[in-house]
Formats: sequence, structure tokens, C-alpha cells
Amino acid sequence: MIPPATEKQINAKVARLTAFLTVVLLLAGLFSGLCWISLLLAFDFFMRGFTGSVSPLSRAARALSKIYFPKPKMANARPKIFAARIGFVFSAAIALATFSGLTSIAHALAELLVLATGLEAFLGICVAGGILSLLDNSKYKTS
Repeated sequence: MIPPATEKQINAKVARLTAFLTVVLLLAGLFSGLCWISLLLAFDFFMRGFTGSVSPLSRAARALSKIYFPKPKMANARPKIFAARIGFVFSAAIALATFSGLTSIAHALAELLVLATGLEAFLGICVAGGILSLLDNSKYKTS
């Protein structure tokens, strides 16, 4: 689950826009039902976190970034990959809870994901990056 160290760089502005689009989808899902939105987000997070391919939300964020933020701000990709993997786990859990009729749990998980992605989108605070840093510095490190 923890990605290996990498020198790969990504555009942090695109990552923040992707987080913003994720927040918009999650809020729409909270008000209209999480069923299909959680599956869409799980697919999107899986693409970003495990395949290295450009996901639909990332593609949309890149297009918006070219219009509104043409000058890129590069950052290390590792924390964002880890964030996408955590996002996959959360969105898959939201989908599972939703389809199992556990709507209270699904909503609680979605609200936590809104909080984490909202911090990235609006303040540039990557919660998963903080968790990754703690794991890297942990004496219980497994690598």
C-alpha cells in the first residue's frame, strides 16, 4: 500500500484541482445518493494510485489547470500516490457500505474523505502526506 520512494514529479496545482473535483463529486453523492459516485471515485483513485495512468478526474483537472493555472508547481508524486491509494480504500468502503444498506457508515466515510480532499483542494494540506511521513519515520517501518 505504501508506494516506494520516487523521483517522479507531478503538478501540485493539478493535484489540488483533482481534489476539488473529488470534493464536488462526493458532495453531490452525499445529497443524491453515493451508489454510483463512490464506484466512479474508486475507479478514479485506483487508476491514480495503482496503475500510474491518468484518471478521468486528473485529465479534467489538467485541462482546467491549463486555463486557470498555466504555470505548473511541481511536487514529489509519492505522497499523492499514497493519497490516491487511501482514497481508493475509502471510496471502495463507501461503495460497499452503500450497497450493503449501511448508509450511516457510508456517509461518515464520505464526510471524512470530503474533509481530507477538501484540505488538499482548498489549503494545500495533504493529510495522506502527513500519514506517509509518520509511517516513514516510524520505528515499526516494514521496508
